[in-house]
Amino acid sequence: NHVYRGVAYGDFYGPVSLIRFDVYTGEEEHIIRFEKSAENHAPTISAPIIHYDSQLNDTIAYIIQVWQRANLGPGKEQTDMIAVSLKERKVIWRHEAFTQWGTGLLYAPNVTEDLVLVPGDWSMYAFDRRTGELRWKTEFPTNQYVGRATNERQLLVGNKLYYRMSHYVACLDVTTGRIIWQVNNKNVANCSPNMIYNDGMIITGCFGTGRITIIDAESGRQIHSEFSPHNYNYDVVYDKETDMYFTQDFAHALGFKINKP
Repeated sequence: NHVYRGVAYGDFYGPVSLIRFDVYTGEEEHIIRFEKSAENHAPTISAPIIHYDSQLNDTIAYIIQVWQRANLGPGKEQTDMIAVSLKERKVIWRHEAFTQWGTGLLYAPNVTEDLVLVPGDWSMYAFDRRTGELRWKTEFPTNQYVGRATNERQLLVGNKLYYRMSHYVACLDVTTGRIIWQVNNKNVANCSPNMIYNDGMIITGCFGTGRITIIDAESGRQIHSEFSPHNYNYDVVYDKETDMYFTQDFAHALGFKINKP
């Protein structure tokens, strides 16, 4: 019944508040406020992912926080992972400086029954959902060090996490962090819309390459890639009734079917 967002106040250096809005009335509630640090670092936060914990009888917001400085590069932007109780409106755990590189502020982390999953410094991290303890970290040594994970997307499907980087796509076992497969695919980049999963396939558009790419979810093998001179920079959506996919480029709306080989 609510939507959430972070709102900054004052100057560049904060503070910032997590606010929720009632979807029926528009009523605004301030959940928690993050102050700037003693060193004048700005407490910038991602969108939260919201998870109800039946054991705690509480709803938890999981948030990425990057301590930004206008005069420093991304290598100095400490990133924390935070869990906030919406019932008590306070931080229940914080994993400080899990990476020294600013990371995915554009998108919320993922959450399972046990883990919070978040990218950072070209790796994937899994934190215990209740304690904040680091359960595993998976590095991708063949990935290009581009974009400091600010726009790298992840998609959770059952016990598998699909992670798209700059010209790479990987599939991880969520429980252990083991890489099931990782492929080099020049048709995808980290400047792309969301991935979707359907019928054993990953489908994604890409602004950087102007393509829609379809990938076999079991192997990472590319099934098809379609180029548009008008660029595909929009999410692909699936309609079950027509068994069709829909998207647009900067000139056309279009629908298509996928014939799996």
